[in-house]
Amino acid sequence: METVKRLNPTPTTQRTLFLLSRNECAFPVCTQRMVDEAGHYIGKICHIEAANVGGPRFNAAQSNEDRRQFSNLMLMCGTHHDITDDIIKYPVNVMQKLKAEHEGQALSGLSEADIQRFVDFSLASTAQYPVSFSKLDLTYWDDRSFEEAKRFMDMFLNVPTLSRSFYAHALNNSYMEGLALSFDPREIQIRLNINDQELMTHVAILQRCGLLSDLENDEYPQVVRYYFTTSDFDDYQISFLCSVKTLLSQNPHMLIDFFESLNFSHLDD
Repeated sequence: METVKRLNPTPTTQRTLFLLSRNECAFPVCTQRMVDEAGHYIGKICHIEAANVGGPRFNAAQSNEDRRQFSNLMLMCGTHHDITDDIIKYPVNVMQKLKAEHEGQALSGLSEADIQRFVDFSLASTAQYPVSFSKLDLTYWDDRSFEEAKRFMDMFLNVPTLSRSFYAHALNNSYMEGLALSFDPREIQIRLNINDQELMTHVAILQRCGLLSDLENDEYPQVVRYYFTTSDFDDYQISFLCSVKTLLSQNPHMLIDFFESLNFSHLDD
C-alpha cells in the first residue's frame, strides 16, 4: 500500500474548480468570492474525503491520486471550509450533494463565452524562449545579460493572460526617456475601453509581480504615470525591456504576442 501523501490538484483541476465555482463559495447561500477584485485567490480548496490521515472524512481505500481528483474537491471560503470539518453534520454524502448542487448551477447557466473567459487562469503557462536573441544589438551583452533577460521573461509565467495583454498594450503606448519607461493610465483606459476597476485590477496584479511601480501623480493632472519595473538593480532587465520595445513597437501585434502568448522567440531571426 502506498504511503499517504497530500498531492496538489493539477492545473486543469484547479481551472475547472474555479470555473464551476462561479467565483462563489460552494456552501449554500454563501456568496463569498473565491477571487477578489485584485486577482488574489482567497478561497480554499476543500477535500470531501481528506488528503491526509486524521483529516475529516479520510478514506484509507483511496489512492493519493484519487484524493486530488476533481470529484473529491470543492471551493469554499475560509469560514465554511472550517465549518464543514464537522463530519457528523457534514458526512461524505452531504458534501457530495453540496458540490453537485453548486456546480450544477454553473453548468446550467454558463455560455460558451463564459467558459472561454473563465477557464484560463494561466496556471500552466509555458514560454517559447529565444535561442539566439539575434534581432537585438548584442554588442555590449555579457553572460549576465542573457541570464537577466531570461529571469525577466520568467516573471511573466504566473501573470494571468489578460494582465499580460494589458502590460503589452501599456508598453506599446509607453513613453521612453533613457531607461525610464512609463505610461499614462488615463490614455490606456481610453485605448482599451476599460473602467477604473478593470484598470486597477491589472495594475495590482502587475505590481504584485514586480512589473509596475506605484502611481506617480505629483504633477496631476498634467502628468500621471506608472513606471515599468524589473527585479534587478543593475539595469540589465530594464535595458532588455527597452530593447524589446524599440524592436517591436513598429509591429504592435508582435509585441502583444511577445507578452500575451509568451512567444519570446520573436527575438530570433
